[in-house]
Amino acid sequence: MDLKGKPCSIHPFSTDGIVLSGSADIKVVARIFQTAVEDELEKAGLKVRRAGSADASAPGGRIAITGRFTTVTAGNRLKRYFAPFMAGAPATVEVEGTVADRDIPLDKFTAVGQRGLGSFGGASPKMLESAARVAGEQAARRAIAILTD
Repeated sequence: MDLKGKPCSIHPFSTDGIVLSGSADIKVVARIFQTAVEDELEKAGLKVRRAGSADASAPGGRIAITGRFTTVTAGNRLKRYFAPFMAGAPATVEVEGTVADRDIPLDKFTAVGQRGLGSFGGASPKMLESAARVAGEQAARRAIAILTD
């Protein structure tokens, strides 16, 4: 499928049930994830619009991407500093989503972003933001693969 100029709406991924402790903010994580998805899809030639915008409801050839966050954890800074590859150390953002074309589901995908290395173990909010960016880029690439197969 040729993606150039094809309209695509991105629905905000649900954060229901996700609770973060400390100074990390799930709204920031979700926004960074969403922006990374949009940027990658636009690089592939899709005409991306956030769901709910006036342009996103235009008829004809509408691709829709929906999903939810399944895991968002800041990890353990001390473990990242002393043993970065130890279980529980990395900041992790995991999502699952669905790609549909004209309301017909094409396939599901999962994406995981992890960050386990940073100076002095890395600050948890920054590590989560980086993991969200990685997960967003991965989610977009998986959606593109579904659309082009």
